[in-house]
Amino acid sequence: RAGGRLTLALRIGADGTVQDTCLLTDAIGDAALAGCVLDSARSLHLPLPNPAGFVDVHLPLLLEPTSAPAQRAVCD
Repeated sequence: RAGGRLTLALRIGADGTVQDTCLLTDAIGDAALAGCVLDSARSLHLPLPNPAGFVDVHLPLLLEPTSAPAQRAVCD
C-alpha cells in the first residue's frame, strides 16, 4: 500500500492532449506506481489552452492508501 507525494510535469499541447510528462519528485519510491501514474497522465484530454499554444504544468499529487472495507459474511 503505497502512499506519499509525487509531482508531475505535464506539457499540454494545443489540442488538449498531454504531449510530454515526467516525474519531478517521488517520495513514494515505487517504480510500478510511478509508471502507472505517468501512463494515466499521458492519456488525459484537457481543455484547449487559451491563448492557443502549449501549457507547462507542475501537478503535485498526494496519494493516501485507504483501508479495504471489512468483509462480511455472505449469509448472515
